[in-house]
Amino acid sequence: MGDKFIELIKYLFLGLLQGIAEVLPISSSGHLQIANDILKIGDNSVTLSVFLHIASLLAVFIYLRKELLVLIKGFFGFIFKDRNLYKKDFMLVVYLCVTTLVLVVFTVILKLLGFESSPLWLIGLCLIINSMMLFTFGKFTGTRGIYEINLKDALLIGLFQCAGSFAGISRSGSCLCGCQVRKIEKEDSAKYAFLLFVPAMLGVTALELTNLASLFDDTSKIHLYLISFIITFVTTYFAFAVLKKIISKGKITYFGIYCAILGIITFVYAILVK
Repeated sequence: MGDKFIELIKYLFLGLLQGIAEVLPISSSGHLQIANDILKIGDNSVTLSVFLHIASLLAVFIYLRKELLVLIKGFFGFIFKDRNLYKKDFMLVVYLCVTTLVLVVFTVILKLLGFESSPLWLIGLCLIINSMMLFTFGKFTGTRGIYEINLKDALLIGLFQCAGSFAGISRSGSCLCGCQVRKIEKEDSAKYAFLLFVPAMLGVTALELTNLASLFDDTSKIHLYLISFIITFVTTYFAFAVLKKIISKGKITYFGIYCAILGIITFVYAILVK
């Protein structure tokens, strides 16, 4: 009974960690790999991470349902109804696709090169890099809205987003930094980064779809995976409101301090202890 209880706590913690870290710019994949290494869960960390990302994706769908419905209506309205009325929404969808395409190409290249997961020391370095990006993000002042994004913006933000392919660098954080470099207003930068999560996660899930089935080979752990999934879903949803307040108050650099400290500890641990 004691071992089963400890196992349950581990998966509850993983779900909570994924939900918080997915939304906040501190790298959910990096935190999950560190947690897997410390807790010795023994699952395929990449596959489990993708499974929990699906829970976050569902939470994003619900949280951003109004924005997504507006974009869907605008996209098809432009094609089938009034081009002038729906042009802004249509072009925003196009730019979201362009930004995502940059990430897809980069991800495919990584897979062809055989890159699957990062060693612990590299995650530590990436967390330090992520902290630097967050400090940079906090210094920029944006003046342009989300509907003022153009093709050049979409491509550059896509390049920034590629950094989030490495565990330890936040996808949302890198997107925010890319948006700020292009002078996009902070709250609209956050909205663009959140909207990008939908196609990005759909793509990652598609690439890992065959591996996801293997996660359920061990039927004794299915209930633990589902518990983590539910906790991730709930935590992700409520973490969005927290991040919005943090961004509006300009306190994003606090996460930079946290990532720097965790990155140094992780790197030293990986080199000296592992």
